[in-house]
Formats: sequence, structure tokens, C-alpha cells
Amino acid sequence: MKVMFLVRSLDLGGAQRQLAALAVGLRERGHDVTVVTFYDGGVFAAELIEAGVRHVSLAKRSRWDFLGFGLRYRRCLRAERPEILHGYLPTANIIVTLSRGTAPDRPRIIWGIRASDMQLDRYDWMARLSYMVEARLSRFADRIISNSKRGLETALERGIVLDRAMVIPNGIDVERFKPDAGKKFAVRAELGVQESDILVGLPARFDPMKDHENFLTAMQQLADRGKDVSFVLVGTGTGQDNRALNELVESRNLQNQAHRLGPRVDMPAILAALDIVCLSSAFGEGFSNVLGESMAAGVPCVATDVGDARQIIGDTGEVVPAKDPIALADGVDRLLDRLNADPAAIRADARARIVENFSLEEMIDQTITVLGAESTHVIR
Repeated sequence: MKVMFLVRSLDLGGAQRQLAALAVGLRERGHDVTVVTFYDGGVFAAELIEAGVRHVSLAKRSRWDFLGFGLRYRRCLRAERPEILHGYLPTANIIVTLSRGTAPDRPRIIWGIRASDMQLDRYDWMARLSYMVEARLSRFADRIISNSKRGLETALERGIVLDRAMVIPNGIDVERFKPDAGKKFAVRAELGVQESDILVGLPARFDPMKDHENFLTAMQQLADRGKDVSFVLVGTGTGQDNRALNELVESRNLQNQAHRLGPRVDMPAILAALDIVCLSSAFGEGFSNVLGESMAAGVPCVATDVGDARQIIGDTGEVVPAKDPIALADGVDRLLDRLNADPAAIRADARARIVENFSLEEMIDQTITVLGAESTHVIR
């Protein structure tokens, strides 16, 4: 197959990580793959290039750079001549659909839907418009792949055409994300956290969807109960320079427990250092990479009941209502009790659930089946 992916960027993010893993997996299986991004750079670009995947940046200068961006994209289509044009997220899905008529060989159009019940009133008008236009154009896509059951349900609710849509869950690289005592001790030493200390992590960008306020209020609840728990915030916007985040931490008197790391590229090491991962999202999650990667690393999870969290975690952790910090604190409390009783079994069960149900190889194989339905192009 000759596949061209289109995505806004290759910056840190769950969708970007999955796209990179899929593109590399397709290339390793002999397919011709190009990833095209709106903007330059991104942490996953080098990974793609090393694996033999072409990366083309359209060098978009700003949101309003329409004409130059469009001309560069059209030239790219003509140069690549893809059989399959695969968008990732609403704006890219819209662009690949609108460009089908001008692309050589009329490629099959595939969409990637990565979120569920987004609360669009928390974002700007452009996001709201993108979701509306995406739904209107869905009948022109050949296939629509959602990474979660909940994402598919909410897509159908907003008008996505049913007979085009299907679910392929995310795949987790269980060799990259695995228990690692050496990494655990190194990260804890960096943070000044002892081996016996309880360390809870929220690996998530600072965004209304992730509901850091819910998480921090839950941490305050645990402190009020006398629990000696430290926590790590890691992801874009979680560094010491985020005034809004600092105010949330300080208003709860959590300065001494908080480690605000900002974005990190060494996530396997960060996850290996944690006792529990907590995902406090208020809305919008599809299949959370954070949950899958944490569990693969042997770290049990507490998550709000958003997206497919319940299907991912099963009985290996705790799932609680969204926007309820007391319930979130209770979930962490219960999981701490379970860890105290039998830590080895809890951690092994978490990893086994991902290895058995959400492997990277299975995700790639399922995607090849869908993409290759009418394609024959293979490179050697």
C-alpha cells in the first residue's frame, strides 16, 4: 500500500504517538508510508525518519496561512500520489476529504477519530466549526476508524455516518513500556523521592479536558485524610512556569507534594517510577494511551469513567465518576490498600491486561486489513 497520513503536528500527544507507531509498523511490513504535518518539528519526526518513513512538513506559518499551505499540500499530493489518504483528527479529516478530487488517482479516504464526548464550549470557535464540518463531510469518507467504542458512539450522535465507521483500539508497545527498576530508582532520585514513598502521577497536558483541578482537589482530600502521598504532573503546560497551574497547587497547599515536570520525552522512565497513575479527565477521552502505557509498565490506574477507561482498566484498578474529587480520592485510597495487600499481583495483572488485549501488533494488523481492502502496492 502507498499511504499518506496527514496530521497537524508530531508534538507530544497520544494521537501523535499512535500515528507514529502505526506508520513505523506499516513501513516494517513493507508498505510505502509518508507522514505529512502542517507544522515543522515534533518529537516523533526523528523516530519516523529512522524507520524509513518519509516526513514532509508543509511549514504552515500560522493558523491563517491558508494559501501557501494549500499550494504546498497540493504539490505534496501530486508528488506522493498516495493510494490511501489518512487524516488524523478533525481538521486533517476535513482537508483529506476536500482534496480527494484534486489528488491524482483518487485515493481512498480514511479518517482517524481519537476523542469522544468533547465539550466544545470549552474551546474556541474554530474547534466547534471543525467538528460540525467533519460530521457533514463524513459520508464522503471511505472508512472512519475510531480508537474507542465511546468515541464511535459520540461520533454517531453528532452525525457521523454509521456504515463508514468502525473501532480499532490503540496498540501499546509493551517492550518500550514495561517495569524497569533501574529507571524507577533514577527518576525517584532525580525528584528526591524515596523508594518507600507513595508517588502518584497525572501524565497529561494542561487542558480543560484533563481536569487538573479535579486531580489536585483529590490530592488535597488525601492529604486531609493523613495520607503521605507525593504526585507528579507531567505533560505540556505542567511546568513551574504555568501560573494557572501554580495557583491551583498553592490554593490547596500542595507545594511540598507536587513535582511539576512539564513535557518529558522519557515517559517509560517516568511511568516506571510511579506507584499509581491517575487520569482525572472530565470529558473527551477515547482510548487513553496514558492508561495503556502505565499498565504495560506495571502501574495500576485510577481513572474517571470517560471514554473507554472502564474497558481498558477492567478489574486491575479503579474507575470513578468524572468531576468528583472525593470519588477520585476514594479510588486512589482503595487502590493503595490493594497495593499494600499484594503489590506484585496488582502490577502483574495490570501489565497482563494490556499485553493480552491491546498489543501494538494487533492494532497494526487490524489497520492493514482495513486499509488494504483495495490496495496492492507493496515495497521491498
